[in-house]
Amino acid sequence: MKPLASQKMHHKMKISQIQKILQFIIKKLYRIYFKAKFIPLKNKPEIKPFTLTNKKKHSFINSNISPGKYKIIIQHNDPYLYKNRNSLFVSFHSHNQHSARDTADEMSVNHNNRFAFQYLGGGKITENGTVTSHIEFNIKKPTPWMIFSVNTALDRFININEIIFAPVDEADFSLPAKFVNNPDLMNVRSILYADIDLNVIDGSSVWLSSMASILCAQGLCILVAKKHPMTDVIVGNITHKENLCIIDPQTLGQLTDVLNVEQAINLVRQLDALLPSVQSIVVRGLSAAYELSQTRQFKYRSNVYLTDFYEHIDNDIVISGDNKKSLEIIALHAERLLVQTTEIASRIQKSAERETKIFELPPPIFTKNLSANERWKPRKPIKIGYAGKIAPKWGIYELLDWVEALREKGLAIEVTIINNKISGLPTAEERKIFRAEITERMQELNVIRHDGMKRDDTLKLLTQMDYVWCYRPGDFEEITLELSTKLVESIASGFAAICYPNSINKRILGDDYSYFVKTRDDLEDVLSRKEIRTSKELSDQVFAKHGIDAIASRFADTLQEQDENRPNLLIAGHDLKFIDSYYSHLKSIGHQVTIDHWEWGKPADLERTLSMMKASDVIFCEWGLANAVWYSRNIDAGKKLIIRIHLQEINERAKHFGEQINFENVDTFIFVSERVRQTALQMWNWPEKKTVVIPNFVLDDEYILHEKPKDDVIRLGIVGIIPQRKRLDRAITLLENLLKKGHKATLSIKGPKPETLAFMHAPGRAQELVYYQEQYDRIKADPQLRETVTFNDFGNDVAQWYRDIDVILSPSDFESFHYALADGVLSGCLPVIWPWDEATVIYDQSWIVADDDQALKRVLEYSSSTKIKKDKIKKENRRAICDKYGKDRIFAQLTKTWKDQS
Repeated sequence: MKPLASQKMHHKMKISQIQKILQFIIKKLYRIYFKAKFIPLKNKPEIKPFTLTNKKKHSFINSNISPGKYKIIIQHNDPYLYKNRNSLFVSFHSHNQHSARDTADEMSVNHNNRFAFQYLGGGKITENGTVTSHIEFNIKKPTPWMIFSVNTALDRFININEIIFAPVDEADFSLPAKFVNNPDLMNVRSILYADIDLNVIDGSSVWLSSMASILCAQGLCILVAKKHPMTDVIVGNITHKENLCIIDPQTLGQLTDVLNVEQAINLVRQLDALLPSVQSIVVRGLSAAYELSQTRQFKYRSNVYLTDFYEHIDNDIVISGDNKKSLEIIALHAERLLVQTTEIASRIQKSAERETKIFELPPPIFTKNLSANERWKPRKPIKIGYAGKIAPKWGIYELLDWVEALREKGLAIEVTIINNKISGLPTAEERKIFRAEITERMQELNVIRHDGMKRDDTLKLLTQMDYVWCYRPGDFEEITLELSTKLVESIASGFAAICYPNSINKRILGDDYSYFVKTRDDLEDVLSRKEIRTSKELSDQVFAKHGIDAIASRFADTLQEQDENRPNLLIAGHDLKFIDSYYSHLKSIGHQVTIDHWEWGKPADLERTLSMMKASDVIFCEWGLANAVWYSRNIDAGKKLIIRIHLQEINERAKHFGEQINFENVDTFIFVSERVRQTALQMWNWPEKKTVVIPNFVLDDEYILHEKPKDDVIRLGIVGIIPQRKRLDRAITLLENLLKKGHKATLSIKGPKPETLAFMHAPGRAQELVYYQEQYDRIKADPQLRETVTFNDFGNDVAQWYRDIDVILSPSDFESFHYALADGVLSGCLPVIWPWDEATVIYDQSWIVADDDQALKRVLEYSSSTKIKKDKIKKENRRAICDKYGKDRIFAQLTKTWKDQS
C-alpha cells in the first residue's frame, strides 16, 4: 500500500491531468462553435482583413494568457464606425469568471446581462481615411483561455482591414514636436500630476482642481491628467483657467486611454526638460512621488502631497516596511512636503527619520457663507444632505440605518445624496455586493440622489439642507490623520455639519461644537432641536485658513521671482546624474534652463537639437563627447559654449571626441580635476586660458550624519565595483584580515554585479569577468567570507545604505573624484583611500593608506576609539568635505563660468 503522502500526490496528478483534458475539450468546443482561431498574445499577431455582419461575429481564442494589461487595435475605412462609438464592440468570455459583471470588473470594461464588452467604434482617422480604434483591458490572473469576439449591431457588411491583439507596451511616451520651443508654453511655471481621474467626483478630484487653481494663480500651469476629462464637472471648478494647459493621452495622440504612474512621471520629466521656466512640480501619491525621486532632476523644486502612505489595521495606523523605505527616499529628494494636517507631517518625518520642509496645505475651499442665516428652524421634513463618494468607512451605513430608525420613532427626515462613485472595497465580488446593498437601501428609504454635479452646483443644493452629513464612524475617525474636505467646506459655507468629534475635528471646530455626533442617540438629540445655529465667526475663521486665495498667496511665497533678462541656458548631454541637481537648482531660483538629451556617441534627435540651440543663449555641454563635438562645430555666432570634462573623455574609448572638438568656438572648458586638465591639454593642445578646474559638488543637504549601529561589528562598505580598476579584491582582503584577527566585520557591496550588465559581456571585457569570478570563488571558498559579504542592488537608496556603514572604502587604482567616498564621509563613515592619483590633492592626507596593511591599521585604530572621539572625527571629516566641495560653493563657481560671460 502506498504511503498517504504518495497517494495524495498521485490523486493531485490525476486531477491535474483531468483538468487539462477538460480545458482541451472546452477549447475545442468553443473553437467549433465560434469558428475561432488560436492566437498567442505574446507574439503580437496581426489578423488580416475580414468581414462582419450583425449575424456573424468574428471570434478568436487566446490561450495561456499571463497577467498584465492588453490591447485590441482595429483598423478600417468605415466613416460610420468612426462617428459612432457603439457601432462596433468586442465581447469577452473568460475561463476565470462566472458572470458578466465579474468579468467586466476584473478586466475594467463594460458589461450587460450576457457578457463583458467594450465599444470599439470611434478612434482616430488619418488623412487617407484609415481609422484606428483601440481598447485596453486587464488580465489579473493567469488565464488558460479567453474568447474575444468582434461584433456589430449594424444590418450590413463591415470590412475590417486589420485587428491586432497585443500586450500594452508600457514604454515611455514621447512628447510630439509641437512641444519644442512652443511660445505658448515657454513661461509655464508649474507642472501638476496626481493619479486621479478627473471624471470621478470625490475628495481626490476636488483636491486636484483646488491645487490646479493654486498653481494657476502663480502663472501658467500644466496638468498632466491620467485620463482625458470627458466632462467639465471637475475641471470647471478650476479658477484662473486661462493659465491652465491639460495634457492627457488624447492630446498626446496615444493609443491608450489611461496614463500609468511611470508614463505620467516620464512625461513630467520630458516637459520639464523642454520648458525653461518650470519652478515647481507638484505630485500627489506615494507611487508618483517615489517615481519622481528616482533622479535628482526635481531636487529643490518638487512639492509632494501624501495621504496614502499608511493604512488602518486593527484600529491602529500602520506604515509598511516598503512604504517606510519609499518615504525615506521621497523625504530625501523633495523640496517640501505639502501636508493636510500636522499629524501627517509628524508621521512622515518620524518614519523618514528626517526633518523636511513643510507647507501646510489644508483642504482648500472656494466659497464661504452660502447659507445666509446663522439661526433658523429646521424644515419639515428635516433635510440631510450628503455629497461625496459612497464607501463603507464613509458613514453611509450610519446615515441610512440611523435615519430609518429615527423615522420609526416619528422624526420626518429626507435624505439627499450627491454622488457619482461607489467604492472602497478591494475585490469585484465585494464591490458588487456593496453596490447592490446600498442601492437597494437608498431605494427603500426614498433617498433623493443626484449624479455628477459640479462643485458650485453641489454647494448650492446643500444650502437647501438643514444639515450636511460629514460623519464618518469612530473606528475610522479615531485613527485617521486626515481632515475631511467636505467638513471644512461645509463649515466655511455656513452649514450645520454633522461630524465625529475626533482630535483633528475638535482642533478645527472647538470642543463645544454643536453638531458632534458619536451615536444614533446623539443624532436624535441634534435633529430634535427646535433651532439650528451656526457661527459666522467659526465660518470666517475656517475660511481664513482654508480659502483658496489665502493658500495660493502663501504658496506663491515659496517661489522666487523670475528675471526676464536672464540668459537661456541649454544643458546638453547623455548622462546628467552629475549635473541634474545643479540644473534643478538653477530653475528653482528663476533661471531659464532646458535639456537637450543626447546619446553617448550621437544625437538623439538632431532636429530637436537645432531647434533648442536657436532658442538658447548659452550651451553647457555635460561631457566632452559627441554632444560637445557637434555644438563646437555648429553653434550659432554670438552664443556661448561651455564644455565640462570628466575622466571618461581622456580614456581610450572616448578620446577621439576631444580630437574633433573645435576649441575656437568654445568659451570655457571645465575640468573636474587638475590631472584631467593636464592630460587633456597634452592630448589636444587646447589653449590653457580657456580652461578652469571646478571639482564635482557634493549634496551636503542630502547626506547627513546618522547614529551608527551600537555594537562591536566593523561594517565596511564599497559603492560600485565596475570596472576592474575599482579593486574589489582589496576590499575583500581588508575584510579577510579583520576576520583573521578575530574581529567581527562585514563587507557590504552596493551596485550591480558585472555579469548582470550587457556591456560587460563584450569580447574586450572577457578578462575582467574572469577577475570578478575569481573574487566570487574566493568568497565561496571561505565560510567566514560567505557569511559576511553581501551584495546590494544599485538604487536611489544610497543615503539610507550609508547609515549602516562604518567605513567607506576607495581601493581603486585611479579615480577622478570618487563621489561615493565623499558621500560616505558626509554620512559619518570613516574614509579609507588607497593611493590613486590625485587622492592627496582631492582629500585629506590622513585618509590615505599606502597598502592593505595600513588600511587594516587605520580601521582598527578608529574602531577602538571612544564614541566621543569617533563623533569628533566624523564632524571634522564632514566639515572638510563641505568646505571644499559643498554644493553652494561649487554651484556658484559653475554659474560664474557662463553667467558672467553672457
